[in-house]
Amino acid sequence: MTTIRIILTAIAACAILCAGAQTYDLKLDLKKGLKYDQSMTMNMVMDEAIAGQQIKMDMTANFGYTQEVKSVESNGDYVIESTYEHIAMKVNAMGSTLTYDSDLKKQKDSIAEMLGQTFSKVIGKKFLITVSPRGKVSNVTGLKEILADMMASSTPNAVQLAQTFFDEDKIISNYSSAYGYFPDHAVKVGETWSNHNQIQSVVPIDMTSAYTLKEVKGNTAVISMAADLAMKNDSMEVQGMTASMDLKGTFTGDYKMDMKSGLPTAGTMEMPITGTMQVMNMSVPMNVKSSLDMRCKIK
Repeated sequence: MTTIRIILTAIAACAILCAGAQTYDLKLDLKKGLKYDQSMTMNMVMDEAIAGQQIKMDMTANFGYTQEVKSVESNGDYVIESTYEHIAMKVNAMGSTLTYDSDLKKQKDSIAEMLGQTFSKVIGKKFLITVSPRGKVSNVTGLKEILADMMASSTPNAVQLAQTFFDEDKIISNYSSAYGYFPDHAVKVGETWSNHNQIQSVVPIDMTSAYTLKEVKGNTAVISMAADLAMKNDSMEVQGMTASMDLKGTFTGDYKMDMKSGLPTAGTMEMPITGTMQVMNMSVPMNVKSSLDMRCKIK
């Protein structure tokens, strides 16, 4: 009888603790005038086999930008002014290396100079993003003018590159992905919620994500993410040729979030992807491994 009482007491105590577990309403809570610096570094290694020859490419890209909350709308949405401050990339492929850094006054070669002519139209330019407390981006203004300026004074290849990175729809989907990890209700530590995003890129990305609140320590929440990716484009241009691409993969990692503002202060992600590209009636197996590191400093 004593043993039964101990078990029942333990069960009752557990039920009380679970019922009283603290919940957290994770969302953006920004004030007008708040400024923060964000940076993103991506490393990618891609292997593909063409006509029996193994080709490897590795790339490192870094984007740095500042954000300022310009206003809080009557419906609670935030209007954020975004400014690109730094763009750098290094690509190694087939024995050649391309290096570009927007901080350099003179680039190392003609291709990097071409990139500089294009990206220089972005550095220091400002555009506005409207985002809800739950991280949904509804509007971007000022980007069309920047893109038009880029296209007016760039080569055709540079124009294509600019559209790849700075098209308005892509910016909206990318920012939605960056801010869109919030649940639609208050959650407890250990609770999981899901989200679905369609990210516009060179190859559109369909992403189904599961997020879990792992822990809360002081003013920092740790949120884990596990996502399934599907990337498919049946009609894309590769060096003047029409190609199709079908890739699948995963996206896993952790975010650290500032509980006061809801801003992600750090994040590390791994994204392995495999699939094929069809070009000139030839199937090219592809294996891509990417890692992403994101940082945010609130001023």
